[in-house]
Amino acid sequence: MTSFVTRTISGAFVLFLSILCLYFKGISLIFYALFVNLFCLLELIKAFKIKDFNLKIIAIVFSTLIIFYIRSLDIFMFLVILILYFVVISTYYLFLEKINILDFIKLTFIFIYISIPMGLFLNLGNTNDICLIYIISWGTDTFAYLVGVLFGKHKLCPNISPKKTIEGAIGGILGSVILLNIFNIYIFKYNPIFINLVAIFSSIVAQIGDLFASKIKREANIKDFGNLISGHGGVLDRFDSIVFLTPVIYVIFYVFGGNI
Repeated sequence: MTSFVTRTISGAFVLFLSILCLYFKGISLIFYALFVNLFCLLELIKAFKIKDFNLKIIAIVFSTLIIFYIRSLDIFMFLVILILYFVVISTYYLFLEKINILDFIKLTFIFIYISIPMGLFLNLGNTNDICLIYIISWGTDTFAYLVGVLFGKHKLCPNISPKKTIEGAIGGILGSVILLNIFNIYIFKYNPIFINLVAIFSSIVAQIGDLFASKIKREANIKDFGNLISGHGGVLDRFDSIVFLTPVIYVIFYVFGGNI
């Protein structure tokens, strides 16, 4: 029970902070996204056992630049930043010999996994559609956790995440559908059939994102990515499904007429 209370309180605090930043938007949302990006990046660097300090600085600088140019949809400058990154990191790899090729690959993966989604997140920042990410992701996580605790019997992926159950996964999808329909009535006002399809598909994507992060932790032989958020672990432990889900929401509502 103590673990549940701690998890609930810390989760409520993160939710409250997120709502504030989403409400005020602007500079507060930018700092919010940069904070999430920075801690997720550092947690993954630690999980991947990349120890070189200069490489961490390079990662922070280029990931920040990537976020801002993805946010502005300046594709030309985004490509320039990527090329510059490959030039810098290749030079560092060739002549200083402090890193191996796996560090290079892992760092590039981190940009794709974390920084590009956070840039798209900021691009959605001036629209109500950004709220969909939280409703689906945290709604799925909350309902999956509660249903799993109360009714879970059949393991979903025991080799990746032993505590997750099929019942919990179904509960997460139903929770996403219920919450998104409620918010759709008062805020989004999308076609009900469309919003239900989005809720089901996106909830599945969010759960895949959660499992994806769990597999990284299992391969890295760690329980959590960090301990910043009591009861949840690190920042990436709380935002794993969000970074996975953001590009999906962006594409769906960009292609099908979202207010982007």
